[in-house]
Amino acid sequence: MDLSSGTHLVDPTTHDTLAALDALSSHGLLRRDDLGLLLETAEKNGRGEVLDNLSFDAKFVSQSIRLLERVGAGAQEVERLRGELSASLERVGGLIRSLFGGAVPARFEDEYLALRADAAQNLITLCHDLRWYKNLLIDHRREQKSGKRRSRRR
Repeated sequence: MDLSSGTHLVDPTTHDTLAALDALSSHGLLRRDDLGLLLETAEKNGRGEVLDNLSFDAKFVSQSIRLLERVGAGAQEVERLRGELSASLERVGGLIRSLFGGAVPARFEDEYLALRADAAQNLITLCHDLRWYKNLLIDHRREQKSGKRRSRRR
């Protein structure tokens, strides 16, 4: 992968997964290439479980942001949710570092993991895309279960 130019080659499995995510999200992925990099890195480094945990926390972050935007500030529950959101964002950053085995590309470190407001916003946007990956996993598991039930009936 060539990360210096900001682009990278995508293996066929990642390409297929990204195509499925494009369809599921109605082409709403906002950080598609970087999501592809995370998928490939997890595969290459044998860190599928880390990617699963990352997508779980990212989905929580994404849904919490949407909830906070709807509810607004003020309620005690909102303050508790903000605390949980902050902890989840920290976990997401740690899981990304773990996914890369501690060798996070400089561009990725700067764009998503730096302690700046724009990097935090970029990380939230990446969480949005990771939420679609989590939804794809859920759909896939659901299909597998229903397929097993159907084959047992025969």
